[in-house]
Amino acid sequence: MTSFTRDLLDKAEQNAKLWLQPEFDDQTRKEVQKMLNSQSSELIDNFAVPMEFGTAGLRGIMGVGLSKMNIYTVKGAALGIARYLKTANSKPVIALAYDGRKNSKEFAQVAAGVLLHEGITVHFFTEIQPTPLLAFTVRNLKLDFGIMITSSHNPPEYNGLKAYVNYGGQIISPMDTEISKQISNIPNLAAIPMVNWENHSSLIKCGEKEVKTYSQWVNKLLEKKEHFADLKFVYTPLAGSAGKLAQKVLQDCGFSGMQIVPEQQNPDSSFAGLKAPNPELPENFELALRLAKKSNADLVIANDGDGDRLGVYLRETSGEFVFLSGNRLGCLLAWVLLVKLKLQNKIHGNELIVSTVVSTPQIRAIGEYFGIRFQETLTGFKWMGAAAEKSENFIFAFEEAFGYCVYGRDKDGISAAAILCAAASEWKEQGGLTALIEQMEREVGYFEEDAFEKSFPGNEGQQQMNGILSRLRSHIPNELANVKIKEIRDVLQGERVSASGRVIDDSLPKQNLIIYRAEDESWMAIRPSGTEPKIKAYFGVKMAYSSKDLADSRLYALRQQAALWFTANE
Repeated sequence: MTSFTRDLLDKAEQNAKLWLQPEFDDQTRKEVQKMLNSQSSELIDNFAVPMEFGTAGLRGIMGVGLSKMNIYTVKGAALGIARYLKTANSKPVIALAYDGRKNSKEFAQVAAGVLLHEGITVHFFTEIQPTPLLAFTVRNLKLDFGIMITSSHNPPEYNGLKAYVNYGGQIISPMDTEISKQISNIPNLAAIPMVNWENHSSLIKCGEKEVKTYSQWVNKLLEKKEHFADLKFVYTPLAGSAGKLAQKVLQDCGFSGMQIVPEQQNPDSSFAGLKAPNPELPENFELALRLAKKSNADLVIANDGDGDRLGVYLRETSGEFVFLSGNRLGCLLAWVLLVKLKLQNKIHGNELIVSTVVSTPQIRAIGEYFGIRFQETLTGFKWMGAAAEKSENFIFAFEEAFGYCVYGRDKDGISAAAILCAAASEWKEQGGLTALIEQMEREVGYFEEDAFEKSFPGNEGQQQMNGILSRLRSHIPNELANVKIKEIRDVLQGERVSASGRVIDDSLPKQNLIIYRAEDESWMAIRPSGTEPKIKAYFGVKMAYSSKDLADSRLYALRQQAALWFTANE
């Protein structure tokens, strides 16, 4: 046993013994004692490092321990949030909702009981809802905070808690740090007091009214509705929480040609057997594509487990269905919105679109084409939402991970689906959306992207991932997949290095991220995931539309480069 492992085990034992106190339930204490007796790696994984409350809130595998999602870590998060909010406001008002995952309802009720005990007014959604409705409600009602119990697109064994600020965006630093400090000062998570939430005078039950208001808002985003009924499409919520709301919204907008995959229509904590309710994964569209081919549908759309992401298959003129990457769909949605504004003479140059450093550079080219502002942020909608909130003319934001935001402050797969369906109905007789994509690429260039990732589980995984980035900093590469590198941007160090020298670049908050740009305009960004134990490489190419057939070979070379860098220290 290494000294590092011994230190972790000692810390885990110390933390675990606190969970033997009588306030914890019998089953929990029994499992903790079993771990203590075995002195296994499970004890270290579950107790050595407490679950961190970050800008994504909480997220982790459900189970017993400080590093797992359970009623006690949820109680701690709720109390930490309550204490933080009361430092600035003696009577905070928040919204609270939950998805269809295992334990989500119980976690939400526990959080409500703690918050109400602390004197906080809670707008509580009493039925399963998707995340976009929670974020919209916080912004629309001008509430102080929002809590969503969900783990979004993660596998069924995960759950989490997303936190939202008053403008309906995810929290950013230093708020997460301040909440985390409050949580760390709680001596006994099981002893946190609660009240019966159900009939409490400070609890306001939500649902039907908020759904109606959201649907009306989405409806107002759309125009030229006379052809909406002609569009034939298949929709699946992947057995997550978005199905009921998405169906209502799309039907209210006039899209009567929608078919829903019956096996995935209703919330299911096991997500109907899917490994994860993630529309980034083409294999999750198997049932939807089967129905689409049978019914000759124009497109297939899917939301993730909590409805904030959107994935799409388009039917080409050949009849084949093609899957859109998150980058291509994001650029298509931006193009649709900006073309509409241009035709209405509503582009004045101060409009803003936002994306992340690991998303396609094509979105910057689109901004330049329309003569509007583009802003780049770190990965995550928390940053894009904050940037949007500072602008009076925000239009659209997206990230490569299938998240899109139209005028709001957080990703919303339902309103994005409505925008896409409206465009599909308008272009149905003009070659469809594939023709619109081709038009866009002829104007701004052909861009193609891909990603590669590798998992490093356990407490030693973080050390391994940090080691990869450290090695790349100490042994600076000259080439990116056999093409000379023209610039290296180290966001953690706050600098750019090129042939002209080293310059300070503090335009972004510091993050463990390195971006390489080669002389052929190919690029690669490397960072550890913020929510999962894995390191990711994002990479892409830019070419003239006439040369797009060369993209695949270059992307393959970039993938091989990433794989080599991720294994060199093993």
